[in-house]
Amino acid sequence: MVYHVLGIERFEGVSKKTGKPYDFTRFYSVPSRQPDKVRGVRVENVDVWNGQYAPDISGIHPEDYVDFNFDRRGFVDAVQIVLHRVAYGIFSGFQRQTFMPHILQCNDFF
Repeated sequence: MVYHVLGIERFEGVSKKTGKPYDFTRFYSVPSRQPDKVRGVRVENVDVWNGQYAPDISGIHPEDYVDFNFDRRGFVDAVQIVLHRVAYGIFSGFQRQTFMPHILQCNDFF
């Protein structure tokens, strides 16, 4: 499912309950499809455990659109960046204009 990432937070420590260490990254994100019952925007937490077999999440930044793939147990097993925030900024600058080469100018990139 594709999510719009709003924020990223890393958690490391030792569980007070079990005494086992934990290390995961939490993505605060908005799903691309919102249920009809939600008024406004529903923000979800997507947790990715950091470890030897974890997917590469180093290139994800706030404002990126990311496709998180979940395994049958509900853990994230693959991550793919769909649209970077830079490209989104360029395309949103068109303001629903037709995509033509002469519209793209130098100041659209900054």
